[in-house]
Amino acid sequence: MSLVAFAVRIAVVRVLRAALPSAFVIVDSPVDAIASLEANPSSALVAVYTGQTENKLDGVAFFAGEPLLNVDLQIFLPQQM
Repeated sequence: MSLVAFAVRIAVVRVLRAALPSAFVIVDSPVDAIASLEANPSSALVAVYTGQTENKLDGVAFFAGEPLLNVDLQIFLPQQM
């Protein structure tokens, strides 16, 4: 993982923690959502993942494809909050 992807993930986590109510649990590492919801069923969980891919080009490319940064949010909500 690159430093850019790590920095973007930390920035997204901090923005979500500031913007969402305290009932939401914001995590920036792989989590087992079902186990986490079983442990604390009344809280919502938001998991933030980042990854970096490179755009593949067909034919002759003097410069490789442009790098892309993926930010994925997985949101798990309980039945009642």
